[in-house]
Amino acid sequence: MGDIRFKDVIGPNGKPDGIITNADLAIMGSPYPDFYYGMTNKFTYKNFGLNINLAGSHGSQIYSQAMVIYRLIRSRSRTLTTETNFWKSEADPGDGQTVRPDDVPRGGLRLPSTRYVDNGSYLRINNITFSYTMPQKVTTKMKLDLLRFYVNATNPFIFTKNLSFNPDVSNSGNALTPGIDNNNYPIPMSFVGGINITF
Repeated sequence: MGDIRFKDVIGPNGKPDGIITNADLAIMGSPYPDFYYGMTNKFTYKNFGLNINLAGSHGSQIYSQAMVIYRLIRSRSRTLTTETNFWKSEADPGDGQTVRPDDVPRGGLRLPSTRYVDNGSYLRINNITFSYTMPQKVTTKMKLDLLRFYVNATNPFIFTKNLSFNPDVSNSGNALTPGIDNNNYPIPMSFVGGINITF
């Protein structure tokens, strides 16, 4: 009750045999994107300037170790709302209420499966800088060569279906196992304002 049901992919004779064994293991995805992309845009209008840098990737999958915890109702961490409708049986598919931890068998809940495969595609706005440069006649009166005001935003936006902090996860310290999310620390967002003065 409430456990994962695995797909019977294949048996000894090349056909599903109704038994889940190592023969039913299948490739769940790839940590390597189909392609990466990026762009830097620079816009100017009179004395105003706007620079935007973006980057992303498409087509990769991430195996989320974090989801192994988020999807357990025994866990002391927060559990996803998707876990409030456990399947019980064909006759009793559940009523939308989380089953008691005592009712959940120790079985496939922690085994690798597509249940823990997350979308790795994303588009991140890495940097936005908006600036205003004072007119030359003003800076000349102030005996300056340049006076520029700016506001800079680092990592202000990310567009992704990924459920974790970072879709562009590290390889968890091992180059042979890329695309594994071990609750990687989120990339910080920052906003900075400043003035450039040149004498």
